[in-house]
Amino acid sequence: MIKISSINKTIYGSVDLESSKSISNRLLVIKELCKTKFEIQNLSNAKDTKILNEILNSFETKKEINCEDAGTALRFLVAFLATKKGNWKISGSERMHERPIKPLIDSLVKLGANIHYLENKGFPPIEIKSEKLTSGKLKLPGNISSQFISALLLIAPTIKGGLKLEITSKVLS
Repeated sequence: MIKISSINKTIYGSVDLESSKSISNRLLVIKELCKTKFEIQNLSNAKDTKILNEILNSFETKKEINCEDAGTALRFLVAFLATKKGNWKISGSERMHERPIKPLIDSLVKLGANIHYLENKGFPPIEIKSEKLTSGKLKLPGNISSQFISALLLIAPTIKGGLKLEITSKVLS
């Protein structure tokens, strides 16, 4: 672990990371959540990353969002949009509609998100009608998708009052 601190609370610099889909997707969400914009270099060329980037560049005007088969994009996007004021319908490919998202949705609802399943409970497609999340404490098992945990950690700094996240068992992935 590296600790970085500054007396005046403003830190300038750069971080060089290898181009990976996982890191790139997280960086895209962080960039969109930041008030100060920054450039991302060496972004992954993975399809999931391209889909997420396109959606993040159009979510304010596009209210029906298709994440295709990009699971990471869908999970991160659901958490991201729960922090924004607006209404969105989020879907994906037929396969995506078979991939569970209930633990993430349940967590976001506990924080004040207004999210409804449009077909089968626990699975996309969903509708988000959100305004603002409130602080809270969540408990999640470690054996769920680490992308659910990452999605919550990505939005945690935007939640007024913060978020306490307790992982109750060993993280598997």
